[in-house]
Amino acid sequence: MVEVSGLSTHGLAALMRGATALLMPSFTEGYGIPIVEAAASGLPVVASDIPVHREIGASFCDFLDPLDGPGWARAVTTLAEPGSAARAVLAERLLGYRSPGWPEHFDAVSPLLDSL
Repeated sequence: MVEVSGLSTHGLAALMRGATALLMPSFTEGYGIPIVEAAASGLPVVASDIPVHREIGASFCDFLDPLDGPGWARAVTTLAEPGSAARAVLAERLLGYRSPGWPEHFDAVSPLLDSL
């Protein structure tokens, strides 16, 4: 397990290429870009069960209470096992994932703006 901050774009890409999964045990998030970045690169995600993570990753993340230490420990152990069935399930959920882009954003926002 590695905890890092302040990575360059290239450093982040290199770290994700060598990762087994992304663990995102946040209590709060504005949007949770790392979840989108991980999913776009095919990296399985386990995230805290907070509204923004559900909004972003409902179809492909596993969710845990951020205070469930034993649950996070089990997730790490299970995902790290060679041939992990749990990791395979998470990876399968990512098949066909497409990162949200500007067209999708404006498809959602335009009706709201039009109603003003």
